Amino acid sequence: MKFIRMPSWAKYFMLTYGITWFFWGIAVFLRLPISAMPIPILIAVGGIGPVASALILSYSIEKKSYRVSYWQRFLDVRRMGWKWLLGSFLVPVVMTIVAGCLDQLLHGNGLSIPDRFSQNFFSLIPFAIFSLFFGPIPEEMGWRGYALGKLQGKFNPLAASLILGCVWFVWHIPLFFIPDSYQNSLVVNRQIPLWFFPANIILQTISMTYIFNQTRGSTLSAVIFHFSVNFCGEMFAISPRGAFFQILLWAFTAAAICLHWSRNKNSDNRSLLS
Repeated sequence: MKFIRMPSWAKYFMLTYGITWFFWGIAVFLRLPISAMPIPILIAVGGIGPVASALILSYSIEKKSYRVSYWQRFLDVRRMGWKWLLGSFLVPVVMTIVAGCLDQLLHGNGLSIPDRFSQNFFSLIPFAIFSLFFGPIPEEMGWRGYALGKLQGKFNPLAASLILGCVWFVWHIPLFFIPDSYQNSLVVNRQIPLWFFPANIILQTISMTYIFNQTRGSTLSAVIFHFSVNFCGEMFAISPRGAFFQILLWAFTAAAICLHWSRNKNSDNRSLLS
């Protein structure tokens, strides 16, 4: 009965954690590296937790009009327009390049392209397809497609972003215990401070909320933004100092967005899709 009385966003978070952590928990228990079967399958199936939960709740507790809106926001590129479509993709790219240039100005290594891409440019194609369908789409159809609108029906955009950013980070925690995963490498190698990971997620969430609201709740904008962040992270190798500059850039961007929200409280789309 307590679950039934919960707000929809709380139900969503509980259901998402339950689905994802069940499969990722098995992967942790097996103690196998990320490349060993059945770990990739378990991670992929667990990764659909955000979209699976969104669909379960959309078709069990939401009205038909909400379900229609849910799919329109994901499929209709016209909500974005060319400005926000390009912006969603280019903002993470620009952040990465500027951070690399700042590092190089201070006699660092700047940015480099891993051998697997520099030696075979066409390997980018399957990687880009994989990066789109295993991460951005199944995650953003839930985090932004369902949860963010619900949160903004209760909280202002900043509070909603902070809640969602923290939940999004905690959702990743089992991956830290799977050998050879990106998150596990942060613990083992310690080349980049561990706190960079949650800091990036929370700061980027603020930018994603801003774009989401500016595009009338476009889930597609979040998919493109998320894809760009992941793609840049794999396409460019960056030094720890460059990664720190990235966080500073995201922090400055988040601060500017918060200032905008504080000055435009009546036009922040708080009740969007609640």
